[in-house]
Amino acid sequence: MSVDNVKSAEEAVSVYPNPSNGLVSVDLQGALAQNASIEVYNAMGQLILVKNYSEASGKFEIDLSGNASGVYTIKLTADGQTVTKRIVLQ
Repeated sequence: MSVDNVKSAEEAVSVYPNPSNGLVSVDLQGALAQNASIEVYNAMGQLILVKNYSEASGKFEIDLSGNASGVYTIKLTADGQTVTKRIVLQ
């Protein structure tokens, strides 16, 4: 995988709003929208949520409203590529 592929994969994923009060939207563009797996980790590195998507809509919602305020890591794996984003819950 080249640096350009990694950069384009990062640009193909949007996570918003950031900061959030719990409901987080994840937008995927292109091939990343198919067979995506999303993992969410808390600040201590504990896995708190796993979702798998096989649809090609490209937009997913994650409800983190039951979790404490803080920084969370969203790890998206799709099409053999992994993208990591951080989100702040208020």
